[in-house]
Formats: sequence, structure tokens, C-alpha cells
Amino acid sequence: MMREPKLAVPETSAAGQAARWFARQRVSPLSETEAFEFEAWLKADATHTAAWSEFERLWGRVEAVRDDPKILAIREEARHRAAGQVGARQGRRVAAALAASLVLSVAVWWGLHKSVLAPSDVPTLAHVSEFPDPTPPLILDASTEIGERSLLVLADGSKVTLNTASAVRADYTGRERRLTLVRGEAFFDVVKDPTRPFIVTAGARQVIAVGTAFNVRLQNRQVKVTLVEGKVRVFHTTMPASVSGTEAPAAPSVTLEAGSALVAEADGADHIERLDTARATSWRSGKLVFEGERLADVVAEMNRYSRQQLEIADSKLGSRRVSGVFEPTEAHAFARALEAYGIARARQQTETTIVLDAP
Repeated sequence: MMREPKLAVPETSAAGQAARWFARQRVSPLSETEAFEFEAWLKADATHTAAWSEFERLWGRVEAVRDDPKILAIREEARHRAAGQVGARQGRRVAAALAASLVLSVAVWWGLHKSVLAPSDVPTLAHVSEFPDPTPPLILDASTEIGERSLLVLADGSKVTLNTASAVRADYTGRERRLTLVRGEAFFDVVKDPTRPFIVTAGARQVIAVGTAFNVRLQNRQVKVTLVEGKVRVFHTTMPASVSGTEAPAAPSVTLEAGSALVAEADGADHIERLDTARATSWRSGKLVFEGERLADVVAEMNRYSRQQLEIADSKLGSRRVSGVFEPTEAHAFARALEAYGIARARQQTETTIVLDAP
């Protein structure tokens, strides 16, 4: 019989509090009051942002192996302990407590396995609340697997939400806040600091912001920058290494306003388009929203989020228009929806392939 893991992280510690906040958010969306309390907790102490970032990193590793028999055993044992102890009036509160217990148990269990999560894998942000020169730069790498999303809270309070199969590298100094989108897609919610520009590099483009919210996608050498709030400037990466102070970038730039996107093609051609930013960033809520888009494009987008791949057998079928809100990781549910609306027929060709035929 497996021994029950002892929680090495007290709930009063920053790590314990981070686990409880994380678990609470997995139960249901935060209320307006809870969201305010969460923001206040993050800003109250540098160790809180550090603990939150470390916990996101750790839990991402746990999610990747959530079907491991040992993990399943811990989860089931925690559920059995809570069975019969919940009144309807206390449902959500106890659900959050159970989730936190589950989170802490599993996190501690994985934390003991250094071969899976080595100390060097965990970002340490507790001692970098300020960045006076010549403090060495803070370097942080974070990534997600296919179908995963992850929230990264940086030391200055700025947030980076990583989409499926994405990776980012943060390099903070006393003068600049630099990040590189290595692959995939990320949403950046930037804390305003006029003295330290926030610079995101993706492919052959750099985005410079002070305090704003924007989305960057790097795919097949195409870069798409979608501005949700504020203003940003987008440069070619031939710009100077530093843009702080009064130094002017040498490369030509494009200034975006909210509700617009810059699309930089692999051949160097750029164009700006107006779009619905809520729909363009709907992935942050775990949904994909399509309005009259080609089935071929919808399938290509859905395939980014799942190892279960969709294939279109009839080229004419790819031109059919599709509208709807879908769970990106649910390829089977998406295929059933297409059948229900008479758009396509679906058949499971292999264990990981669903073929779509004309109805």
C-alpha cells in the first residue's frame, strides 16, 4: 500500500498559499472580489510571485504525466478522504480545499523525484524584486506541451500566458525587460514601467511596449502581433541591442493600436489588419471561436492543440464554412459536431487520426 505523502509545504508559506490559489482557480473562475484578493496577494511580497511561478512550472510537469498510476492513486485517495464530508452550502469552498490538497500532495510527490524536476529546472525569482545595475540578468525559460496552457508571473508583476506547444525565454536586467518567444503563441500583460521597456522578440520581429496587453504568435516563420490594449511598436530585428533611454532605434517601425494586428510573412512582407481581439485570444479561456472560416483553416488550428489529428479527405470539403465555439483539445467532440450539422462525416482511421469525408 502506498504511504500517504506528508505535505512538506505549510499552507502559511508562500508555496502553500500559491498552491491554494492555483487549486481555487481550477475549481471555477475567480469572482471579482477573489481576483482582487489574488492580485493583492501577488503584489504583497516578491516571494509570492516567485512561489506562483515555481508552482506553475511544477504543475505543468505534473499535468504532462497526470495518468501515471502513482499520481492517480494520490488523487483517488484524496477524493475518498473527502467523500461524505461536504454539505451543499460548503460545496465550492470544500471543492477548492480538496483541489488544494490534491495539488499539494501531487506537487510534493513530484518534488521528491529530482530526475523529473531538477532544481535547475525551477526558476528562482524570490530575490529579484528590483534590478539595480550591475545585477546579473534574470533568465527564465518556460514551455508548454501540446494541449497545455500555462501562466507565468514575472518578477515585476507582468504576466505571460503560454498557449499550446509554446516556449518563452525571459531575460530581465536593470534597464530592460526582454523576452523571446521561441515557438508557439503567448499573451503578454505588461506592468507599466517607463524606465524599462518590455521587449518581445519573435522570429524577425521585435515588439516594444511599456504597459499594455498583446498577443504574439510565431508559426511557420510567420509572426502575428495582435494588440488588445494600449500601443506597441513593432520593429525588424535589425534594431540596436538596446532601446532604453533616449536612444532611437535605427530600423523602421510600425505602431499598432488596440484592435489591430501586424502579420509579418516569412518573405518579409508585412500587412496590418483589423480584427476581433476577443475572438483572436479566446484560447486563453480554453475555447476556440470561429465565424465563417474555412474548414481547412479550422482543422489546422484544432490540430495545434491535440495529438489526435484531423485530416480532410476531400479537398472541396476544406472550403466549407464553419462557425462555432469549440474545446481545442476535444478532436472527437469537434468531429461529432461536424457530423451533427451535416458538414462532414468522421471516421477513426488510426489511433491518432480522424478522417473527415464529405457527408
